[in-house]
Amino acid sequence: MNVSNFFSENKYIVLPKMSNPKVFLSIDNTYISESFKLYNPFSYKGKLLKFIAYYFPYFNILNGSRSNFIDFIENRLSIKIITNIYLATDKEKVIVQLISDKKIVGYAKVAICSNGNRKIKHELNAIDILQVINPIDILDKGMFEGFEYFITSEIKGEQRFVSDKKLNSLMKKLERNESFSFEKHPRILQISRALDELNNQKYLKVFKAIIISEELKLVYEHGDFAPWNIMICNNRIRMFDFEYFEENGIEYFDMIKYYFQIENLLKKTKNSMIIKIILSKLNCNYKNEILMLFLLKEIILKKKEGVCVKKEEDLINILTR
Repeated sequence: MNVSNFFSENKYIVLPKMSNPKVFLSIDNTYISESFKLYNPFSYKGKLLKFIAYYFPYFNILNGSRSNFIDFIENRLSIKIITNIYLATDKEKVIVQLISDKKIVGYAKVAICSNGNRKIKHELNAIDILQVINPIDILDKGMFEGFEYFITSEIKGEQRFVSDKKLNSLMKKLERNESFSFEKHPRILQISRALDELNNQKYLKVFKAIIISEELKLVYEHGDFAPWNIMICNNRIRMFDFEYFEENGIEYFDMIKYYFQIENLLKKTKNSMIIKIILSKLNCNYKNEILMLFLLKEIILKKKEGVCVKKEEDLINILTR
């Protein structure tokens, strides 16, 4: 299944470019301002592109035709809809913004391959587990042409960077009432097994050199905690996009991920400074060790998905000099 399966009968602008599409935004309807809510870049270049596309939508134009998905959702929700589409980075899912009667009805996340099905199921389980801490309204869920999907109501708010204070407050809410020694923590055991499967002697050597004598808290771990996966609603952080969620997570991993994504992807900070900034945010006695564990976790995940791990390896090299 591909993106064309989700078009409505509209004219779309494709961003950032036709050869590398990320979003397909309907521009020939009266709800164009709602359409552009689907595209929220954090970089200056991305924000400039959004501004130009919104006021001068005369490039990268694609004509959509009514898809089976439109018929399916209109029947499920008993409404007439216009769609805007966001293609996930892994290209295994799409996020479809559903607009009806001058407002956003909700967002559908739909798998477009078998691995996407697995991730959708995993995310639904995470949403259920975190419902008290991080309530998300599920409007509908099920199968569309053999692929998993679910629809959530719109999370209204603002996407922006958050203060250290707010971040620490959220991390406290994700803590569970258990702690484990390094050798017995479920997340550490999981990382250890995954490293054994990779059978990379360099990674195994780094892991075996890590010694943490204090107990580590058990937490709910978002897994991909970044500014673009949170919304500020009434001065409160709301999270979404839980496909890398870990029920038996480890403290500090989400906090590290947040600053790592900002410094690495947005600010393009030098490696040595990334380490310095992250370590300055950690309030524990084993800062280097927990950062190395995080980097090993990221390597495991990226190796599994066939993504380059040079950045993580370079950071480990600096930490182990």
